[in-house]
Amino acid sequence: MTGLWTDQRELAQRCVRWLLAEVDSGHDDFWRTLAFRAAHFCGFAGEPVTDVERGLMQAVTTCVFNACQSKQSCSLLAGSGSERALQALIEGLKDEDVDVRASAADALGKSKSGVAVSALIDALLDQVCSVRRHAARALGELGSADAIEALLRLLADPDSVVRRAAVGALGKIGSSEGLNLIASLLDDEDPSVQESTVITLGRIGSERVKGALISAFGNDNERISRQASLALFRVLGWDCDRAVAAIVDATRHSSEAVRRTATEFLGWLASSENAEIRKASDENTARSLRQSVIRNAISPLARMLVDPACRLREEAAYSLCNILLLMRLGQ
Repeated sequence: MTGLWTDQRELAQRCVRWLLAEVDSGHDDFWRTLAFRAAHFCGFAGEPVTDVERGLMQAVTTCVFNACQSKQSCSLLAGSGSERALQALIEGLKDEDVDVRASAADALGKSKSGVAVSALIDALLDQVCSVRRHAARALGELGSADAIEALLRLLADPDSVVRRAAVGALGKIGSSEGLNLIASLLDDEDPSVQESTVITLGRIGSERVKGALISAFGNDNERISRQASLALFRVLGWDCDRAVAAIVDATRHSSEAVRRTATEFLGWLASSENAEIRKASDENTARSLRQSVIRNAISPLARMLVDPACRLREEAAYSLCNILLLMRLGQ
């Protein structure tokens, strides 16, 4: 089987060379497209980028991208890592085809090359939202602090998908610059933007947003409120006692929704089957967290058993049962 594959690969190489010669001899779109597809095949077959890159450069510079080819082409160019290929992708950000611009931005993010940062910042002003979204994501992948100011402006974009990409990119860069502006998106009309904002605040890790994250406990969307608790732990550096104390304080919050969620969290955190906690931390941290809940949460939860709100009493009873079960199991 190996010998057969080697023969096929050598045949494909010869075909690429022949097709590229046809590209050099004229400007027929049919030959360019064939060369393009053959180069794409050989690129994934593990061939050196010499002939492959040459074919792709022909495709880029002669503007023969189309909607079904552009993403594959840009990915291969980015993978080659050469200066010429990266420059071709930067030029692709100005292409008249929307798919080419979006795919070029996506590939530049995967290239991990800082030479594209300036061009990607310019692409944040593109009239098409999909290009702005891909450019924002690419800047997040590159992690350049030079993009922070432009990404902060993008938080006001009329398209929620672009806002979500911008706040996610800021989280990957990890700077606390514009933290209040980022936190304001916890009130965004789109729940997906709210969730991305919670995750970003956790990644940035500044204690300045502790109050904002606790307020997010009251979000009607359970995914967002759960993410808020995990983000709070990250912000507090996985200091279990401090994090549990912050959640206990939230059981006295003026908002009934926040109090109810905080009460529920204490039981949720005590669960030995808490997959989200195990995924976000190591087993030792998860065990320390459960022990901290046992030490610090029983008395506040007992107080909640006489709360005027029936739902709060139910959540407190359920959480206490989880903790007592945990104690019985000796975890």
